[in-house]
Amino acid sequence: TNKGIKNIKSKQVDIQNHSFKKKKFDHVISRFGLMFFDNPTLAFHNIYKSLKKSGFLTFVCWKDINYNQFFSLPALAVTNVIGVKRPHINKKAGPFSFNNDKYIYKILNNNNFRNIKIVEIKTFLPANDINNDIEILINIGIGARMIRDLKLNYLEKNKIKDELKNLLIKSIYRKKKDYKAKISLVIAQK
Repeated sequence: TNKGIKNIKSKQVDIQNHSFKKKKFDHVISRFGLMFFDNPTLAFHNIYKSLKKSGFLTFVCWKDINYNQFFSLPALAVTNVIGVKRPHINKKAGPFSFNNDKYIYKILNNNNFRNIKIVEIKTFLPANDINNDIEILINIGIGARMIRDLKLNYLEKNKIKDELKNLLIKSIYRKKKDYKAKISLVIAQK
């Protein structure tokens, strides 16, 4: 609920295809969503058109899979058990499609954004319960995609879970109980 705030609305739409009113918004904010667009150029074009003059776009996105243990450890578990390499990270829709600052600048500049600032933030994601974490980590992210793409059977998935548990104990649960994470905070203006 908006708790009495009258000028805030929440709307779930596909920005690539949705036609917002032109010059409607003062500020567009995305938290880990923009990197999943099949056509980010079109999405940013629509965002740009929807912003008022001097309006802002602010978003956060993942950066550097190797630093982000929440993603790298499950992929490593699959690699260790099955023997396949982790997929190459590229600009295709996915959690790390905006991991390159030059690409972010290019796509924003091509859509006429200005005063573009990208700030790298190193942070931590709290670990919860190791068994819950394993269930989450094998169902989202790069490791989960590897499991799906390889069409692994039940026994192979269980071996991966066991390997992931060993990696989590060694890297996370014996230490601070936090996953290292690196993100980019991006701010741009119309």
